[in-house]
Amino acid sequence: MRRLVLHIGDCKTGSTSIQEALRRGEFTGVPMPLHFPADANHIPISRAFDGGDPAPLRDLLNAAGEGITVLSAEHFEFVDPAPLADAIRRFWQDEITVIAYARPHAEALFARYCENVKIGNLRGDAGQFHGAMLNRRRLFYAERFGRWRSAFGASFVLRPFASSELVQGDVVADFMEHAIGQGARAGAALRRNPVPKVEVLALLRALFDVLGRERESKAARTALGRNLARAMVDVGSLVPMMDRKLAEAVVEAYREDADETDRVVFGRPILGPALAASVDAAAEAPQSLEVGRYFTPETLAVALAMARTIEPLLTERPGVVSQVLRQNFIKGSPSNARIAERLRGYDDPAD
Repeated sequence: MRRLVLHIGDCKTGSTSIQEALRRGEFTGVPMPLHFPADANHIPISRAFDGGDPAPLRDLLNAAGEGITVLSAEHFEFVDPAPLADAIRRFWQDEITVIAYARPHAEALFARYCENVKIGNLRGDAGQFHGAMLNRRRLFYAERFGRWRSAFGASFVLRPFASSELVQGDVVADFMEHAIGQGARAGAALRRNPVPKVEVLALLRALFDVLGRERESKAARTALGRNLARAMVDVGSLVPMMDRKLAEAVVEAYREDADETDRVVFGRPILGPALAASVDAAAEAPQSLEVGRYFTPETLAVALAMARTIEPLLTERPGVVSQVLRQNFIKGSPSNARIAERLRGYDDPAD
């Protein structure tokens, strides 16, 4: 028997923790072999398909053996589900489950904003990000997930990403229960991609002002930002919070969608109450990301000097930086000697 599980995110709904649990392979209660054919995730496959190349997806499905094969990539959030469903039906004749997680709107918006600051994708404030997300319609769940349900029918499962709704309050346990099988569990969840404190976000934004935000170095920036954020997980004390004015605007923008998603998908109020509660949970005023508020001039001067020192690496060899730091993020923190050894492997003969 063969079964395919396609985990499509959303972004900032614990996908990295799910992927880490699948990679470790510490399962109980799984009635058949469970395969996760990836070093970290299947983002390269989803991006290739999104770019018009279905071959990596076809090759992976053709190579799948007996049991459950899991494909997991939050980048599938950006893929048109209709051609994806058509392609999978051509390559795969067996059972399939497609699973996604919907995070309450205000939480989802602000978590994505913090992530984009962390990895150097933007410098604007949360209000500007809210406007951009409205234009992209990324958080209009009824509309977007409705397309997935139309493409995959009863095979599509949407779960609420809210601790009170998740199995054991844990997205990994919830994924195993609802995607793999009742009673299936994986090893203890790890917080692989936490949101840093405000002080760290301010520092990272200042660093990326030096390092740049060029398209060519995006993958390297992402890997660098995530590694730095994890290394500084205990730095700072201010938890990032949306301000009240923005929370009120978010409630106004997404109230109808939250209610419709609750009615059509969940059958009871989940996203709607969470959205309404976001106003009371908000800060009175926006939190500043001006780095000088949190670090002395001397500390900031050292940090920016280090950024200027590594800037040529991101500019001239972003692929090297991306690969080394990506592996560091996935598998832990290798020693400086191991990093140096990896980098030497990429040196040009003329260097």
